Amino acid sequence: DNKGSAQLERRFEREIDILKKLQHPHIVRYYGGGKVGSQRFYAMELVTGGSLEGYLKKKKKLGWEETITLSRQVA
Repeated sequence: DNKGSAQLERRFEREIDILKKLQHPHIVRYYGGGKVGSQRFYAMELVTGGSLEGYLKKKKKLGWEETITLSRQVA
């Protein structure tokens, strides 16, 4: 419906505004975005090396020092 679509578009725009302001080594950078027809998009920095979820699955268990280090980066 139009109401839901308008809400979704406003939310998308709010998130873009937030991404534009964020500049931190542990947050992917926003490079730009736009709209093609009714499809909105944005481009973000490509980060290699996998996800935290994948890392945790691979490691199975972390020591407290590494847990604190990762938690500080996420926070």
